[in-house]
Amino acid sequence: MDDDSPEHRREREELNAYLDKVELEFEAFQEEVRREVQETGGYLQTFDEAAHADMEEFIAQAMEEWTGTGLNRVSTPN
Repeated sequence: MDDDSPEHRREREELNAYLDKVELEFEAFQEEVRREVQETGGYLQTFDEAAHADMEEFIAQAMEEWTGTGLNRVSTPN
């Protein structure tokens, strides 16, 4: 059965528009990766460095908050 109702056509057009958008975004991402690789020699390397810095900041904040709660001492049963 070929459902060519107005609703089906609208859904198909919305899906095609979405897929076109995703394709354009992916092409832009690929271009960004190519540019970064050409400039720095790698893409994930730059990402890893940024992620590492973010993680260090997160850990420092967590430790600061944790030490302020008094939970930094662990008691063990005798």
